Amino acid sequence: MLGQSIGPVIGGIITEYFGFHAIFWFLFILGFSALLLVLFFLPETLRRVASNGSVPLRGLDRPFISRSLSHQYWHTKHHHPPAPPPKFTLTSILAPLRFLFEKDVFCTLSFGAIIYTIWSMVTSSTTAIFQPRFGLSNLQTGLIFLPSGVACVTSSYITGRLLDRDYRIVETEYRAMKGIPESVELNRKKLADFPVSRARLRSTWYIVVLFLLSVSGYGFSVESPLLDSMSGMALPLFLQAVIAFTATAIFTQNSALVVDLFPGASASATAVNNLIRCSVGAVGVAVVQFAIDAIGPGISFFVFALITSALTPLLALEWMYGERWRRQRMERMEKLEGK
Repeated sequence: MLGQSIGPVIGGIITEYFGFHAIFWFLFILGFSALLLVLFFLPETLRRVASNGSVPLRGLDRPFISRSLSHQYWHTKHHHPPAPPPKFTLTSILAPLRFLFEKDVFCTLSFGAIIYTIWSMVTSSTTAIFQPRFGLSNLQTGLIFLPSGVACVTSSYITGRLLDRDYRIVETEYRAMKGIPESVELNRKKLADFPVSRARLRSTWYIVVLFLLSVSGYGFSVESPLLDSMSGMALPLFLQAVIAFTATAIFTQNSALVVDLFPGASASATAVNNLIRCSVGAVGVAVVQFAIDAIGPGISFFVFALITSALTPLLALEWMYGERWRRQRMERMEKLEGK
């Protein structure tokens, strides 16, 4: 989400001095550089391919920079060839999508996706709203995204500390209820009754309320006739920063919860999370300008806040039934492993 905030700043600078065509050359160079870094330095870490790091990598799984080192390590430490890597099939590619059929994951991802979508709609419509409204240059338009970028960075740090605090509080309550001393380490991956959902969503409620209030007022602040001067941008930009802060916080909490729900398949769960939020976000970005042109930014973002409010019960369902759904899934998986 930080990239989505600072990207427009960089884009505004490039457009101001080199024209908007230069943005695509910049993205090409940046993307190609990232690809080279991956090919030369990033090894495959999937356990069924690399195990715990002891299995030498082959083909595209092995970065170019370590080909000779891995080859030498294998032939000096082992005396038999490695097992063939697993084949990629359509089933293996689509397998992570099965998470969507889990009730707790569906509730968490759906609400996280709408939060990300609303924030994306705020960001993507900023140029079209602010530039003609306040007569901004391309450079000035890029700079007005800085408050959101700062809010995202700040939110990531604060939310991380908040998650740690909430988890410690819930863990302390769980130990007291079960009579488990502090000296005994808890393995929440195997504790079916540990309240993971409550640990991760404990502070979500007031953040959601703040998000809804800021989205509801944002559109009206942009089109208010009382805020015509350049100084009038202060209120909508402040509300943008609040939206960015709360959206990042909610998405961080939801992402942590999804990973905790599937601790043995965190990469797949994260991939599905990104797929859903980006897909829904793309739809939102595609329609936001049509809505603003039809009914204005004030009513548009107020309606978006109402839609988010209508989906808030998904969080309530996860709060009330998440642990039951998680326990049922763990019992079902244990039965399958026992066969």
